[in-house]
Amino acid sequence: AGDRAGDRAAATPGRGGAAKPAYARECMAALRSPDDPLRVEAALTSAAALVRGGPAELHERGVANEFVRVLLHLQDTFALPNFQGSRRAALVALAVTCPESTLPQLAAAFHSSNLAVGVRADALEVL
Repeated sequence: AGDRAGDRAAATPGRGGAAKPAYARECMAALRSPDDPLRVEAALTSAAALVRGGPAELHERGVANEFVRVLLHLQDTFALPNFQGSRRAALVALAVTCPESTLPQLAAAFHSSNLAVGVRADALEVL
């Protein structure tokens, strides 16, 4: 029961209520929530731990790459606490967990002239 309480505390934002996602696809969907800051915060703060847990779906075709894409393009629309740190931790976890698919994508993002300088810098920092 103690572990569950710790999980709940890490997954639930300080302002209350949103449950952490249990699956990578669910996490990506939550990160794309345009009008639910609690859901976005819960997903972002739990993303790194979710990825480090090594869900099999990350190794399905394109899932890890889509997760990287979602995180790289995620904007801090709701001025979330520790947004950059949580996003970076999730990107690093993806790079460590699925290096074959994510590292080339991060390198390509860094070299892409179509992406904002901040996104390119984030990709370089993860590499």
